[in-house]
Amino acid sequence: MKCLLQMGHRNLLGHATEEYWQVLHQHFSIARPDDCTDCIPISVFGDEVEVFDGLQYACVNWSSDVALHHSDAMMSKFLCVMIPTTAYYFRGKTNLTLQEAMKVIVRSLNRLYHQGPLRLVVCALKGDWKWMGQILNARNGPSSNSICYKCAATKNLDAPLTDLAATAVWRSSPLQGDQVWWEVPAIAELVGFGMQLFCPDILHTYHLGIGRDVVASILVLLLKIGCFPGRDVL
Repeated sequence: MKCLLQMGHRNLLGHATEEYWQVLHQHFSIARPDDCTDCIPISVFGDEVEVFDGLQYACVNWSSDVALHHSDAMMSKFLCVMIPTTAYYFRGKTNLTLQEAMKVIVRSLNRLYHQGPLRLVVCALKGDWKWMGQILNARNGPSSNSICYKCAATKNLDAPLTDLAATAVWRSSPLQGDQVWWEVPAIAELVGFGMQLFCPDILHTYHLGIGRDVVASILVLLLKIGCFPGRDVL
């Protein structure tokens, strides 16, 4: 943080305009704090990645949503912690290692909100489905019929996640509190915490999820109708 101040933090982190906050409130139900006329909205991002030595690490970082150099990772992404996944310790379904790390991160973010040299406000929590579920101690997930940690969407026809109609059951069934988690997670102590902060990363939800499945399905159909050699293998 001292380094940011010396470099001129606004040159890196940018400035949130009144229009920015209006859009955020209108479309995402996230309002600028009443006690803060000038603050920097940030996103906290988590994922498990292979960094080096063939080992997987849980990496958590934060970045300004209005960063002037948002496409330059070295100038816009600030690492909070790296945890080797081999160090994970679970109690039932709760990842205690990650929860303890999030307690420290949440305390730091809250301090920066209340009394830091920069007023940082968390406006989004991003990452892959696994990380989202673990920091929430989520009851629901991709391995269960109740698939979503934010609503009652299901894989079967009770509240099908594939129903995109305006009247879809899952749209009117938001989950809160004990419906979301097995036990209260560390992230719940974050200033301004709410399920509206959770924004699944587009890379994982579309490109590595829906997009990959759509491409695979198209290839299977092309093989089946004989568009190119290989039909007999199916």
